[in-house]
Amino acid sequence: MDYFILFLLAISLSIDAFSVSICDGMIMTLNNRRRFFIAGTFGIMQGAMPIIGFFLGSLFVGYISPYDGILSFVLLLIIGIKMIVDACKNQKCSTSDFSVPSVLLQGVATSIDALAVGVTLLSMKVIIWIAAPVIAVVTFVLSLLALLCGEKLVGLFKGRSYIAQIIGGAVLILIGIKIIVESFI
Repeated sequence: MDYFILFLLAISLSIDAFSVSICDGMIMTLNNRRRFFIAGTFGIMQGAMPIIGFFLGSLFVGYISPYDGILSFVLLLIIGIKMIVDACKNQKCSTSDFSVPSVLLQGVATSIDALAVGVTLLSMKVIIWIAAPVIAVVTFVLSLLALLCGEKLVGLFKGRSYIAQIIGGAVLILIGIKIIVESFI
């Protein structure tokens, strides 16, 4: 797999966590321990879900392989459109207090798309043991930066983190288009 594409995919997958982290940074009182817990939770979830999707997809590879380019395109298109639609619907952050259960729930919610992407990684001939840690580290770093930015820029960007989610959805759609074009060439 092209490592540049993997890096773009990791950034795109982390955009949900990035957006939530900006919101968390704006609405929660955080110390370093909480920042690392939130970013770590998002990173671990984003890294684990593609592995689960990859291996679930491998159970059905005989049925999927003739259609893998089309399937990858459709999944990435659906995920990208869903990210854009969700971002347009929810153009503001809601307030909440820090709690471990809410952060774990956010981690699962922001990584569901990574589960579906894990299936597409199978058709892209990716070494999942390289891809998953890259996705996890990129998500961790971007989430940590987003938390810090949310804390510092609370007044300036309040309610506008959805723009990052729209960009992430668009990048996923573009990666899907690239895959479908390459499968027919």
